[in-house]
Amino acid sequence: MNKLFSTVYQNAQMYKEEREQLKLSRKATAFERFAGEFADTHVSYQNINGFILPLQVA
Repeated sequence: MNKLFSTVYQNAQMYKEEREQLKLSRKATAFERFAGEFADTHVSYQNINGFILPLQVA
């Protein structure tokens, strides 16, 4: 029983890590698209904890 529980727990942890990596990947893709749309405006953007904020204005 202990071995079964540890296997199930390990699989759950792996699945959780995969979901977190997928979420990070989606956020990064969205940020790249957003930054690309404003590439010609001389405004730099920074992703801080999921919030996209202007970094500096030239």
